[in-house]
Order: sequence, then structure tokens, then C-alpha cells
Amino acid sequence: MKDYIKKHYGSNVRMAKSLGVTNQTVTNWIKTNPRGMLKYLPEIVEECNTSYHQLVFEVMYHEKILEG
Repeated sequence: MKDYIKKHYGSNVRMAKSLGVTNQTVTNWIKTNPRGMLKYLPEIVEECNTSYHQLVFEVMYHEKILEG
């Protein structure tokens, strides 16, 4: 998830500013709740020139990693 954010936004802070959320929200997506990012799916897809499928895959993959 960190790599995806870095690739498309450069940093958590830039992502937070772009989406109008706090830096803590982005940190929470990385550490505990990746599905929270899906609320901003249309905005992220539009801003990052990525697909819905790719973003959903990243979120689900990161969720599996967090589960251990």
C-alpha cells in the first residue's frame, strides 16, 4: 500500500491533501483499515490514471497482508 501511494502521490501527506482527508486517515488506511480508501475510489482513479480494478486489488492484497 505504501508503494502504491508513493508511486501515485509521492507521499501520504500529498495524498491526504489531494483527497481532502487528514494525514492520520491515510496512515490508518495503511496500518489498520485499507478498505477505508475505497470511499475515495472515483477520485483516486481519476487523479492517478489507474483503474478501479488495480486499486481494489491493492486494497484487498494489503488487507490480506495485515491479517497475517
